[in-house]
Amino acid sequence: MPTDTLRIPARYCGPARSANGGYACGRLGAYVEGPARVSLKAPPPLDRDMVLRRDGDTVVLVEETPEGERLTGLAAPGEVDVEVPEPLSPAQLAASRSAYLAAAADHALPRCFVCGPRRAPGDGLQLFTGPIAGTDRVGAHWEPAADLAADDGLLAPEILWAALDCPSYFALGLHGTFALLGQLTAEVRRRPAPGEALQVLAWPRRSEGRKHFADSAVLDAEGEAIAVANALWIEVKDPAFLRRLAEENA
Repeated sequence: MPTDTLRIPARYCGPARSANGGYACGRLGAYVEGPARVSLKAPPPLDRDMVLRRDGDTVVLVEETPEGERLTGLAAPGEVDVEVPEPLSPAQLAASRSAYLAAAADHALPRCFVCGPRRAPGDGLQLFTGPIAGTDRVGAHWEPAADLAADDGLLAPEILWAALDCPSYFALGLHGTFALLGQLTAEVRRRPAPGEALQVLAWPRRSEGRKHFADSAVLDAEGEAIAVANALWIEVKDPAFLRRLAEENA
């Protein structure tokens, strides 16, 4: 692969000053054929060119800084292992959304492209995945907007990766703590058209110290999983980082 660049527009932020992790993973995973495993090593910057290089089966993403190159991400072929649950009912989806919005004042990243409650309708995805009573799942109804399509008229793959990201965080229920996406392994089985009635579901898998694992899926109107993912979230303990994050996202 010749040296190429990747730039993420500010619209697709997660934290105010860096990219949504799922969207960034999707952009990088596009350089891998088939399901991809993408690891984020540093927050991907916004509106700044990053350099892509290939190292065997791995695609490497680096940011050039005044101090030298900083490794931002790695993408390689991957395999997704999920057991997709049954679709949610309209009543469950409505209750999930209400529960999410009831806690919106405490959202750590309120302008996140995927899950930020302060994003205007039609700007962010507004995937408000609250808990589903009696289950360990979170979920949301989703009808993607037309401006999220690629040139062929179907939803851009990186948008599906983004939709698989944030719900998996909320499925973990990490109350009083904060975590960043460390790795996302995703498979896009079918790209829907904008306006399709979809569901996004996520559920926890396990925790190992500061590492938390969760799965997610996008289902179509027939209940078929059209995109699936395994996510790894890393709990952040650094007080200085958390303080700066709170100030930047207030």
